[in-house]
Amino acid sequence: MKLKDCIKGCKQDNEECKIFLIEKFSPKIKMYNRKFLEDDIKSYFFIKLLEVSEKINLNNFNRQNENEEEAALVNYFLKILHNCYVDIIKHNSNRKDKILFEDERLLNEFPSTNNEFDKSDLFLDIDHIIKSSLTELQKNILLDILKDKSQRTIAKENNMSEQAVSNIKRRIQSILKKEMR
Repeated sequence: MKLKDCIKGCKQDNEECKIFLIEKFSPKIKMYNRKFLEDDIKSYFFIKLLEVSEKINLNNFNRQNENEEEAALVNYFLKILHNCYVDIIKHNSNRKDKILFEDERLLNEFPSTNNEFDKSDLFLDIDHIIKSSLTELQKNILLDILKDKSQRTIAKENNMSEQAVSNIKRRIQSILKKEMR
């Protein structure tokens, strides 16, 4: 099915066309979802795709060649997905800044008697998580990352591919996130 025909079907509330549209862009959506480690954001993208498909003016995509028309539509939808991802990232970073600010304000309102003790507790927790949850290889790679070594250097030193280092790095992030909740 051509994308133009699919969009026409979406405008007529055809369920098959909506499913086709979602499946067509599902790999790109999954990629953005993997990049965004905090929540599952696929549904936001699906909703945005369907909204755009109902509002889009297909006359703006008329080309002499049918393949050029299809390519222009695909590029348009890819750009929409990218812009949605950027919006999510911006919104999420604003939310984190606000939360951090509110936490800081609460700390100032209720000061503890010994702030150094609180910080050392945090470091002890992180140290415990690293010692108990990470493998030796993960610990070594985390240490190399903290020493600002590049992924390429870490890969060469550990006789592995850069992709393997990247995967281990992502795994370390998820372990630390999960353990710190």
